[in-house]
Amino acid sequence: MSEGGSINSYTGTGGARIDFNYNAFTSASTSGSDKSDRAPLFNGDSTLFSFWKTNMYNHIIGIDDELWDIVEEGVQFQNMDEEGVISIANRKLFTDEQKKQYKKHHKVKSILTKSISHS
Repeated sequence: MSEGGSINSYTGTGGARIDFNYNAFTSASTSGSDKSDRAPLFNGDSTLFSFWKTNMYNHIIGIDDELWDIVEEGVQFQNMDEEGVISIANRKLFTDEQKKQYKKHHKVKSILTKSISHS
């Protein structure tokens, strides 16, 4: 890797040089020092979306497989607004299982929104 750590090159058997910018997949998380624990950052390049999605799937499944179920299936609670928020009064009526699901919904929502570049 170069001094700056941004671009690596691979020369295939045919002699073609392939550059890849690893900075496009820097971590979105700021907690901890181990980069393997951080969600991959999507920079908006549609040609790299499939690669990012696979890495995001692996990241989320590695945390909790029920989180990916929420990504695919969503959650629905009575009195939940379009942002996924429920009032304190309504949350106090949740069962323990509903509290767990609501918390997981917001955990995975946070992982996903923090992994998308806003610049």
